[in-house]
Amino acid sequence: MAAEVIPGIVDVELVRQNYLSAQLYLSDHRETILVEGRGPGVCGAANCPAYVLEKRGQSCRLLLDAEEVQQVHVLNSVTNGYHDIQTDMHGSATLSDLFIYRYDGRQYRLKECLSREYTLDVDEKGEARSSAKPMITHMACRR
Repeated sequence: MAAEVIPGIVDVELVRQNYLSAQLYLSDHRETILVEGRGPGVCGAANCPAYVLEKRGQSCRLLLDAEEVQQVHVLNSVTNGYHDIQTDMHGSATLSDLFIYRYDGRQYRLKECLSREYTLDVDEKGEARSSAKPMITHMACRR
């Protein structure tokens, strides 16, 4: 069962009530599943725990504990036969952190950390508008 490999989970009913799952297409060779927390029981203000599991017969293996994230994206790039993963962590209305994970042959490892910030501009009517393109900068990984 998937709940058995998610860190800190001791109650399977908690998983049924507070987590959603969806199939991910990361590799041609194995079935992978995204498990994401939902709701105030497991999530913070805007970020929720997320896990990527690999199905192995009747059991699952944890490939990634993405901690607190707002979104998970499967990237076009591939490392060791598995698509790279990007997670977004909400910081504010204009700021979020991006984390890039690559498969090392056994599990996903954090390889790159970025900050994405939209600036607020004032339009000709004097109203604040978010910039169309964000400023993306590399930052030190703290996870």
